[in-house]
Amino acid sequence: MPNFLEIHRKLGSRVDYRVLDFYELPRSSLRNIRLCSCFSGILYHLKHPLLALETVCGLTTDTAIVESFVTDGDTWRRAHSGRPTMEFYETDELGKPVR
Repeated sequence: MPNFLEIHRKLGSRVDYRVLDFYELPRSSLRNIRLCSCFSGILYHLKHPLLALETVCGLTTDTAIVESFVTDGDTWRRAHSGRPTMEFYETDELGKPVR
């Protein structure tokens, strides 16, 4: 956050930085978001990831950037059944949070 605020100030940016719960977005004051960078590695922790994607994309008018963890190719090839896959990590099964 400190880097964001410093760059925001130097550029005279009008970008609004917020940290929100995805499931609270429909009740928030946010509407017509032009560019949204979201998830930052938490999509696979959500109980309803598709609902979160639909919510964010429904509020975004131009571009939604979704970033999350991608399973390495070798692991996926050995385990998949020929269909798209997704794993849900409820806590820290994938790795410990970085602090």
